Amino acid sequence: MGDNNIKAMAIVKSEDGMLDVIPDLHPKIRRSEVRNAFQILQALAAQKEPDSEELSRIVEWLYQHEFYLTEAECKKANELHEQAREKRDRRGIYQWPAQPLKPHPLMNDSYFLD
Repeated sequence: MGDNNIKAMAIVKSEDGMLDVIPDLHPKIRRSEVRNAFQILQALAAQKEPDSEELSRIVEWLYQHEFYLTEAECKKANELHEQAREKRDRRGIYQWPAQPLKPHPLMNDSYFLD
């Protein structure tokens, strides 16, 4: 289990045969995946006109993996995203999430493989 504070888990089978695991556990990922995403976002923020598609792709990845980000990483990602978003190529269509990234209270290093 990913969180050392959780002492029990339950598997619930509903009448329609669906199984649910409580609590909802997050898979382990490599810390390097988060570092790589930050490197890409930082490079995009440094560009004069960041590519809208690439920015969208990396921001989507970060939102999908928000659980794994620390408070400092969320803050930095939000800042870099804002910098890149302000400078992006105006010709591309770019939509971004309305809510900034925020850390998850249950996240700890046990969710990393490396």
